[in-house]
Amino acid sequence: MAFHFQDRRRSYLEPIEPLLYAVWALRVCLINALRSGDYGILVQYKRLRDLAFVLWFQTLNEHFLRFESRTTIPDLVAAAHGTVLDLGPGLGNQLTRFDQHRVEYIFGIEPNAAFRPALQTQIAKSNWTDRYTLITAGEGFGSIQGDEKPWSMLPRVWGELVKPARS
Repeated sequence: MAFHFQDRRRSYLEPIEPLLYAVWALRVCLINALRSGDYGILVQYKRLRDLAFVLWFQTLNEHFLRFESRTTIPDLVAAAHGTVLDLGPGLGNQLTRFDQHRVEYIFGIEPNAAFRPALQTQIAKSNWTDRYTLITAGEGFGSIQGDEKPWSMLPRVWGELVKPARS
């Protein structure tokens, strides 16, 4: 049996590839911020982390989409109707899967505010602009905290957003 160095190297590195992309994304975001004169990023690790996560997720998004298409997620999203609470919409991958005729309104709660520009673009592309309210960390109804867990937010979201919208 011949020694296949490239195959062996790939088998060792493949499981850690996402981590290597994460380190790359942190480095790129830090360098970009420093080059633009944003030296505050050095003491704002959460903001750096959030920016890097968006870059990482955008870079690997096609893999997430491919994986999700093999699960029950597309069927589950397509079955949604009425008012929908979209927790952690990220880049808005699921927006095209919602049935425009069955879903009346969507409330999207994204704890990472760095996703906002990409998500707003996807909302417009998918024709949800008039029926989508996006709330990101640090804004909205008393603002959500980036480390606040979605399940702990549900009573507040229902009482302050969804219930009044349905009345």
